[in-house]
Amino acid sequence: MASIADSVIHDNDAKNGGGLWLQLAPPPDNGIHPQANGQKATIERTAFTANRAIGNGGAMFTAQGAGGEVHLVESTISQNDAGLTPQTPEFSLSRAGGGIYSYLFSGDDPIGEGSENPNDNGNGEAKLLVTRSTIDGNIAGHFGGGIALCTKRQDATRDVQAVLSLVNSTISGNTVLSTDVAGAPQGKGGGVAIAVFGFETFLEREGIDSYFVNTTVTNNKAATGGGIFSVVQNGDFGVPADSTQVNTRLRNTIIAGNVDLANVANNFHGSVVTNDVVYNLLGPATSNQWFSSVDDAPITQASLGATNQVAANNDPLLESLMNNGGLTRTHRPKYWTGVADRSKAIDLGSVQVDPLTLQSLASDQRGDGFPRPLDGDFNNTAVVDIGAFEAKYNRWITVTTTVDEVSSNGLSSLREAVGLANASAIGLSRIDLPQGRYSLSLLGAEAYATPDSTVNDLDLLNSVDIIGAGAGMSIIDIAALQPSGSNNTELRAFYLPGAASQATLQGMTIANALGQPGLTVVSTGFAATVENGSKLTILDSAIVNHDADLNGAAISGSNSAVEIRRSVFTDNNSLNTYGGAAVYLSTRGSNPYGASLAIGESIFAKNVQPTGGGSPTGYAVVVSGPVVKTNFGNNMYDYAGGGFFGTGARPLWNAHLRRHLSQG
Repeated sequence: MASIADSVIHDNDAKNGGGLWLQLAPPPDNGIHPQANGQKATIERTAFTANRAIGNGGAMFTAQGAGGEVHLVESTISQNDAGLTPQTPEFSLSRAGGGIYSYLFSGDDPIGEGSENPNDNGNGEAKLLVTRSTIDGNIAGHFGGGIALCTKRQDATRDVQAVLSLVNSTISGNTVLSTDVAGAPQGKGGGVAIAVFGFETFLEREGIDSYFVNTTVTNNKAATGGGIFSVVQNGDFGVPADSTQVNTRLRNTIIAGNVDLANVANNFHGSVVTNDVVYNLLGPATSNQWFSSVDDAPITQASLGATNQVAANNDPLLESLMNNGGLTRTHRPKYWTGVADRSKAIDLGSVQVDPLTLQSLASDQRGDGFPRPLDGDFNNTAVVDIGAFEAKYNRWITVTTTVDEVSSNGLSSLREAVGLANASAIGLSRIDLPQGRYSLSLLGAEAYATPDSTVNDLDLLNSVDIIGAGAGMSIIDIAALQPSGSNNTELRAFYLPGAASQATLQGMTIANALGQPGLTVVSTGFAATVENGSKLTILDSAIVNHDADLNGAAISGSNSAVEIRRSVFTDNNSLNTYGGAAVYLSTRGSNPYGASLAIGESIFAKNVQPTGGGSPTGYAVVVSGPVVKTNFGNNMYDYAGGGFFGTGARPLWNAHLRRHLSQG
C-alpha cells in the first residue's frame, strides 16, 4: 500500500501527473493491460499546489486496475493545470484533469480485440475516493477542470467497472478552457468530468457508479456541465451506443453557482439514478440537462422529486472559499437574519451515510470538532445541512481593523462586530478576531440599566462566540478605559447582563485594567462581569494584569455560569477586598438563576489579594453561596494565587506550583 501524509507538493512539471504519477497497475505490455488486483494508495493531509502537466493530471495522474483504490483525505488540490497548450497528435481524451486525472480499468474483455488479456479479468472495481478535501482553482484545456475520470469498459460480465465517491468535499472555482466539441470529450465538466469508453458493442450496459454525498460543487466553469459532466453520450467519439453507463447519485449536495464560458448558469449535464437524487441544492432547471442512467432518456428536474431545493438566480448563497476551521478551505452558507437571505443549504438535508462504508457522517468536511447535524435555523431541531459545511452561526463577522470605532468607513471594528451580534434576534453569532492589539478607548455616558456597546465596555446581549488567533496574538487591551463617577461599566472588557447573554471567548488575551484602591466607583470583573443567568466560557486564553478594588479582578459576577478551560490567569489582583483575586462568583438575593463554576486544564499564578482576618490569603478563585463547582482536572496554582474554595470550605484543586511559573 502506498501512502503520502502531511506533505506539500508544489510547483512541479511533467508530461502527465505534474505533481504525482501514481501507477497502481503495471503498464501495458505490447498493448495488453495486465490487471493488478487490490493495490491501494492513501493521500492524507497533503496539499498539491501550482503543479503543471503538458497532458493530463495537473496535480496527479492515477491509474488503478481491478480492486485498485486511491483515497484522498483531508487534502487540497489547488491552482494546478493540465493541457493548456495544444498537443500533436491530439488523443481522444487529452489535456484533461486540471487537478486529478484518474484512469480506472478493471477486468479485461474476454471477447478481446487484440489489446486486452483474456486470461486476466481481475476482481473488484477500481476506485477513486475523495473525502473531506477541497479541489479548487484548477484549469484543464479540454476536460475536467477539477477531476477528470476515464474508465474503460473491458469486461462483458461486469455491470460496473469503477467507482467515484466524493464525500464531505468541496469542488470550487475550476475551469475547462475549450469550447464544446460535439462528439468529443472537449469543453466539458468544469468541476468534475466522467468519461466511459467502450471498445465493443455489448447488449448489457456497463460503466461507473459515482456518488456525491454532502459535497459542494460551485463556481466552476465549462462550456457544458460547468459543475459536473457525468456521461459521454451515445455517439460521442470513441463511445459506441450501448457501451456507456454512469450511475450518478446525488445526496445532500450543492450543485449551483456554476457557469458556462459566457458566465450563463450551467451546472449539470449527465445521467443519474433517478430515484437517488435527493435533498440537494440545485441550480435552475434551465441550467441542467438530466438523463436516465437506464436508457439515456432525457428527464425533467421536477421529476427528480420535491426533496431537492433550487437556488434562485443560480446563487446558492455561499460565502467565499476560506479557512473556516479544519485542514481545508470551505464555503459556509450565508444566514444573516431571516429566511429571505438564508441559504437553502441550511437544515434542508437528510441524514446520510458514506456510500461505501455505510457509516454515518458525524462531522462536516472540517472533521472532528465540527459535528453533524446542528440546529442551523435555530428552531430547536438539528437537521443536517446540504453541502460540505454544517452551519452553526446565524451571523459570522470578521474584524478588519484594530481601531476602536463606530463609523461607516467600511471597516469592521470589534465594537461594531459586537453591535451586529447584539442585533441578531435569534441564534448564535461568531466574531473572528485576527492577530492584533485591540485597545478599547471609546468612552461615553452609559446607564447601568441600559447597556450600550457603542461606548465603554463591550456589552454582549445575545449568543456569540468571539474567536481570536491565539493567546498573545489577539489582545484586547483595556488600559484606556477609565472610571467615571459612580458608573462601573467603563473599566471592563465584556459585560453579560442576563440570560440571553451566552458567550464564548477563545484564543485571546484580555489585559491591563489598572484600577486603584479606594476609588468611588466599584471596580471588579475587568475581563468580564456576568449576571442574572448569563453564561461565559473562556477557552485557550490568557487573562492577565488586572488590578481591581474588589474581588474577582478578572471575572466577577453572580447567579451565572462560568467555564474556564486551557487558560492562564496571572497577575490579577484584588487591592482592597478579601475574596478571590482572579475569579469571584456568587449566588445572592431572590434571583431565579443558580450559579456554577467549572475549571479545567488551566493555570492560576501570581494572583494576589490582601489579608483577611489578619492572615495572608492567596486564593485566586472564590465562590460565595451555593455555587456548583466542577473540576475538570489538571489545574495548577501557585502559592500567591492558589486554591479554590466556597463559603465555609477550602478544598484545594490539584497541585501547587511556586512563583517561578511562566506568566503565559
